[in-house]
This record gives sequence, structure tokens and C-alpha cells, in this order.
Amino acid sequence: MTLVGLRSIDTTAAYLLVQPSKLHFGVESSLLNKGQIDENKIIVNIIEKGGQLHIRMRRSGLIQVFDNLIDNSCFWLGRTSKDVIREINVTIDNDEGIAIVSDNGVGVEADSMHRIFDPFFSTKVDGRGLGLFIAREVLAENGSIIELVPHEEKKEEMLSGATFIIRFANDLISMEE
Repeated sequence: MTLVGLRSIDTTAAYLLVQPSKLHFGVESSLLNKGQIDENKIIVNIIEKGGQLHIRMRRSGLIQVFDNLIDNSCFWLGRTSKDVIREINVTIDNDEGIAIVSDNGVGVEADSMHRIFDPFFSTKVDGRGLGLFIAREVLAENGSIIELVPHEEKKEEMLSGATFIIRFANDLISMEE
């Protein structure tokens, strides 16, 4: 599905509860930078495989992780040629318990790949280097991992730029809402 409109974000205390959440909701809610998406004419595709994936962790944690990944994609896609169709694919795979965030931007240079999750490392001129570090820590608190997929290991459905894969811990995956 291509995302065309966003729901308003509920800022109540429910974000602090640990309850099963549709991962799709976490992705939609993380699109806090809708202005960057519109300004840079970025198409965001949310692809769900095997039904809806429900994750038992704080919604605010999910939102923080996906917001950072999508924000980084928007930043780098905004620096690509305007002649290119700019895309972000978020693939949610219920059968595998994973989410993949992929874009067709410039990607991560080989010499930066091993440091991308280090605190205070950034390839952005004004970057603080905390976003991916914090995303990794939030996921690690819940027994999950995030990895940058090297170019040579990308699968056909992954876009040509940066691709991150999140592997959710089995005990976080819930069949119920």
C-alpha cells in the first residue's frame, strides 16, 4: 500500500504501555516528518507480508526507531537528483518477524558501514550521531536487533540505497492486538 494520508497521533499515556501494537501503526505514526516527505516528493510504500505483525513493546520505542530510519532516508533522498523517483519501502514480514526499511538514496559508504551505529558518528554535516545508536539501544532493550544490510547481501525487493533490517525477538511477537 502506498501511504497517502496520515492519522493524527494520539499523544496519551497509551504510548507508555507495553501492549501488542500493529507494527503498521508504529510505522505510520513515525512519519512525523510528513513535510520532508511532501517537500522532497518521496513515495513511502508500506508492504505487509503474511498479515499484520503485532509487537509487544512500547509504542513510543517503535515510533522512535522508525522515525529515525525514515528521517535519515528523507534527508539523503533530499540530496538525490530531482529526476529520480524517490522511494522508501517499509516491508513488514509477519512470517519472519522482521521489518525492512529501504530507500533508493545514496546508501552508506563502505568505510562508514562498520561505524554507523556508534554513538556520535554521523555522515551528516550537522549530525549528532545519536539516532541510529538510540534506535539500536531501544531495540536491544527488547531483545531485538537492527542491522545495516551490505550492498552485496541485498535481496531483489530491497531498494538500491540504505537498507536496514529489524529482527524482532520472538517473545515480542504477538498474534493478538
